[in-house]
Amino acid sequence: KPDVLKSKDELYSDSGRWRWVPDPDMAWIPGREIEKNPDGSAECETDYRGVVTVSAKTPDWPLLKSSLMHLEEDLVLVDNMNEGLIIHNLRERFKLDKIYTNIGTILVSEILSKDCLFNAYKAMYYGHEDQSILISGESGAGKTEATKQCLAFF
Repeated sequence: KPDVLKSKDELYSDSGRWRWVPDPDMAWIPGREIEKNPDGSAECETDYRGVVTVSAKTPDWPLLKSSLMHLEEDLVLVDNMNEGLIIHNLRERFKLDKIYTNIGTILVSEILSKDCLFNAYKAMYYGHEDQSILISGESGAGKTEATKQCLAFF
């Protein structure tokens, strides 16, 4: 959207320097840097936690705000690959039920939560509905461990 068509709030939100902010629940969240402190730390405004102080020791990965809206199927194509953008992309794609994401020739599949497994078990046990779990990958990819976790739950 061109600046001339943006509201004051949109212009304010889009302005400034954006970076990844550590978060105890979501690992990394986007934040707009609003002040740089003399000790090297920064005050950042986030949608999830309000204004937070980011330590000078925290990695300062650059972030283009436009990257937040563009979710890639292959993370090799992202603007600047870093831990924050990878996690954001995976999290937002998972919300859209897109559980498969590539990083070049590597396929990342997001494991089902225990809630999903429990719902599948209930449907199988009480509803007599057939269920299946597909676990695949190359040698050493963790298929055996993933299978053990699923079977341990059941």
